[in-house]
Amino acid sequence: MTRRHSSGAVPERETPASIRSLDAVRAPASLHHSIGELVSSAPTRRRRRAPALRLAGAGALAAAAVAAVVLALGGGATPAPTVLEASRVALAPADRASPAENPTRQGMLQASVEGVSFPYWGGRGGWPAAGARSDRLGGRAITTVFYTAHSGKRVGYAIVAGSPLPTPRTGTVVERGGVRFNVLAGGGATIVSWREDGHTCILAARGLPARTLLDLVS
Repeated sequence: MTRRHSSGAVPERETPASIRSLDAVRAPASLHHSIGELVSSAPTRRRRRAPALRLAGAGALAAAAVAAVVLALGGGATPAPTVLEASRVALAPADRASPAENPTRQGMLQASVEGVSFPYWGGRGGWPAAGARSDRLGGRAITTVFYTAHSGKRVGYAIVAGSPLPTPRTGTVVERGGVRFNVLAGGGATIVSWREDGHTCILAARGLPARTLLDLVS
């Protein structure tokens, strides 16, 4: 083997004698003592480190288990309900008194959801308010006002708080006054949904045709 010096000259090859002379140089006793201490203490250090590594691994597993439990109990994001799911509360019984007519806003009740007011359909409208209820479904607050005609037929008008729910993929789309209404019918119930000021509104009833519900909201 050859070595190149900074001057660029190539020195002579090292002879076996010179290699033997290097081997003959003994390291200081202090260096041997230090290396001996490192070698003797290495297993002890590994033994002391192993429990810490095991504890760290156990802690990670415990944290993962806690995260899984939190997600299972609903700690993650709750999916918004569908229009069909939300319409069930509009078909449920009332559990509190109906709101009164708003004296300062003609044609409105003293009830609203994030700026969207419930209509007043009493008087000549023939559908006075007859009860209300509040629910929470899929992480969303839903307020419903019920209206009852003189014939005894009842409709539930629900407004969902927060961003609008996904538009149903089924049903019939009807446009009135520039508003698109989605009509679902089945099981003796009729459900009309639409968006107003960025909120989902739902009108649901049993034993009434879609035309009656559309006439009310449009």
